[in-house]
Amino acid sequence: MTLNKELNNNLIASAQNALDWMKNTMMFKPDGSYGIWERVRINMNQIVYWVRSDCCGEAAISFLYHSKIESDSQSRTIANNLMKTLLSQQTLRGAFIFYQYFSPDITAMDKNPNGGAGFWPNDNGKLLGLMCKYANEFPKLPIAQSAKDACRFFQATQNAEGWWNLNETDYPGTCFVAWPIFGLSYAYQLLGDEAIKNTALRALDYMDTLLLPSGRMKTSYEINKVENWRPVSSEAAEALLAYCSAQKCLGVDKSSQINQLIGFLERLTDESGAIHNCDETCMNASEQNNADLTDLVYTAGYALHAWIAAWETTARIECLTHARKLASFLASIQCANENPLWDGAWRGSYDIAKKAWDGRADQANELDEGGMYSVYTGWCSATITTGLLKTSQL
Repeated sequence: MTLNKELNNNLIASAQNALDWMKNTMMFKPDGSYGIWERVRINMNQIVYWVRSDCCGEAAISFLYHSKIESDSQSRTIANNLMKTLLSQQTLRGAFIFYQYFSPDITAMDKNPNGGAGFWPNDNGKLLGLMCKYANEFPKLPIAQSAKDACRFFQATQNAEGWWNLNETDYPGTCFVAWPIFGLSYAYQLLGDEAIKNTALRALDYMDTLLLPSGRMKTSYEINKVENWRPVSSEAAEALLAYCSAQKCLGVDKSSQINQLIGFLERLTDESGAIHNCDETCMNASEQNNADLTDLVYTAGYALHAWIAAWETTARIECLTHARKLASFLASIQCANENPLWDGAWRGSYDIAKKAWDGRADQANELDEGGMYSVYTGWCSATITTGLLKTSQL
């Protein structure tokens, strides 16, 4: 069962448009040697000049995939440079900083100079997983040592219950546990250290307690009133990817949890392939509770990767079907002829019923980290781009 040629070409063309946007608009130098900026805030008509570690990592993998499919040496160079930038942002603690401020105006100052110091467990887990999963593609870079250092950070900061704390604030929510599981799983596959596996298993045991009888994950908003703006769909998709990664890399049987999450995400999935933020059974689990919206920053890209991982893990053909339909949907709504500042990318949320960009992510969130006015590189556009390229090869 393969994609028809027209759809295959459409996904690759969509990915190319996104890569062109990232390269030509969101990089100080289009070879990636200075990293990639975080996002465009449309309503403020500005690029946010944060060179985020996770955005560099996710974009590196997008250019890597493109270089392999299209035999593109320029994309390979960009991928390598972005990965170098990422490695330069690792601290002596082993964790990666949140961001570095880098404006084309060298006299400009960051209005939030201490903001880059936060070692977020979700961002760091995502980076650890991407580095380890694709380490062999960057043989000249010290990825194995970087991964060892990152694992050391996770081992040193995990609490007895299995989750992590950041700057004396507790983050026991699903998204802050699922991503470290993803990262530690692939780190174990690369490094083979049993201590890494034990750290991942402790987190898995805790995450199991967050899986509800309905098949969805308990949200960070429900647990300790954070991530108010993150829809229910998001943490379910991230958890599905984490469980599939753990089963693949750690040799544990998580088929029950995987099948429960597949069932929940299927209930949120529209005929188009888009995933609704929520349904009537979980309206109170997040302040992002418009069921007509589909979230592209926190859900769509990661769900695409989760569907692929679920198909690879379970061989359930419906997971592959969901991945292909979601990829096709995402390619169909890609920004075009809106504004050169973001054409080729994706905005943060889309109304499935209206078939138009709509919605905000400003619930207790002054940064508005998502929604129709946020156009992200990592999290959204790069994640989707890699997913489109992967789907085109299935």
